[in-house]
Amino acid sequence: MPVSIFYRSPTCRVAYSGPLAVMCLSGATTVEDLDRFDECQDQLSRSFKKFGNVTVMNGGFLKVNPGVVDRAAQMAIKYNGITTDGVIVINGRGLMAVLARAAVAAFSMANRSGGTIKTFNNPLEGVQCANDSLTRLGIAALSPQDIEELVNFIVSPA
Repeated sequence: MPVSIFYRSPTCRVAYSGPLAVMCLSGATTVEDLDRFDECQDQLSRSFKKFGNVTVMNGGFLKVNPGVVDRAAQMAIKYNGITTDGVIVINGRGLMAVLARAAVAAFSMANRSGGTIKTFNNPLEGVQCANDSLTRLGIAALSPQDIEELVNFIVSPA
């Protein structure tokens, strides 16, 4: 299953491979970025009874754009029971990682879907975790080559 690039903006890239969507963020998320990720997930929900997603945080998050937390919470509720547990890769170190973890904690507290969010520092481990969740549910898992292509998408420059 090749990687299909769904959306690109200065702050966000979205792609998917089979039943796994990836959103790579570089800076503060916008409502438009979330709307495009919602469209990608909506497309996957028409093809798969369950699907996974990985969010990758590649930059500092010093501000939160208006409406983002509410939009993210709406999406969490919309896809509750359709997606596997959330996987977040914090692709950074130092202050950036601290800020990203604070953002994840804030979203977790606002997340009304009750789903579990798992965080990783390594993109490969995050994609493998999401793939393992799909496998446990009996969903067609990604091949090692598919996983490698998604990781290459994650680590490639925006």
